[in-house]
Amino acid sequence: MSNPHPLPAPQPEVGDVSELVRVGNVLSTLAEETRLVDLDEAARERLVAIHRAAVDTIRENVSAELGEELTEFVPPIGAGTPSEAELRIAQSSLTGWLSGLFAGLQAAYAGRALARQLEPGGQAPPGLPDAATRAGQYL
Repeated sequence: MSNPHPLPAPQPEVGDVSELVRVGNVLSTLAEETRLVDLDEAARERLVAIHRAAVDTIRENVSAELGEELTEFVPPIGAGTPSEAELRIAQSSLTGWLSGLFAGLQAAYAGRALARQLEPGGQAPPGLPDAATRAGQYL
């Protein structure tokens, strides 16, 4: 018996998740490493270049809608060399936005897995127990 209300096919929101995770790790590491040091002009210029490359990589791997959201929450760094404070705010904004993206992806995947389990004849994703073996476990 088929489900009378099938789930809509999810729209792709992100491309290469592993690339986004790598970018997020680089940004987090940079934030930690640069937090306690004074950044000279050359260091700030280098961090701006890394920031711009990270934003470009993220844009290439997310939908247009998420790209617009990224611009809203993480506006581009202006011309010239930013102050340390401006740079730290930009870094924090970007890492925070990425953390939110990752949390949203995890929630979406978990929701889809649960929806598949609840469909008649649905299969649990690999690594999760079949719904039949879990029946009554918490009820």
